[in-house]
Amino acid sequence: MRLRLEEKETFLNKKTKQLQDLTEEKGTLAGEIRDMKDMLEVKERKINVLQKKVRSLVKGYIVKFLRAHLGEIYIFLIAYYF
Repeated sequence: MRLRLEEKETFLNKKTKQLQDLTEEKGTLAGEIRDMKDMLEVKERKINVLQKKVRSLVKGYIVKFLRAHLGEIYIFLIAYYF
C-alpha cells in the first residue's frame, strides 16, 4: 500500500511539474504575441505614413506634368478630384 501511495505521489509530482512548465511556456508565448502585435501596429502606422507620402508625391507630379503639358484648366480638374 505504501508503494502504491509513493507511485501516486510521484505521478502527481510529475503532472504538477508539467503543469508548471506549460504555464510558464504559456506566459512566454503570450509575451511574444504582445510584442508581435506591437510590432505589427508600428509597421501599419509606417505603411499609412508612406501611403500618404506617395499620394502627395503622385499628386505633385501630376500637377507638374499638367502644368507643363496641358494648361491650368486641367490642373483645376485634377485638384478637384483629389
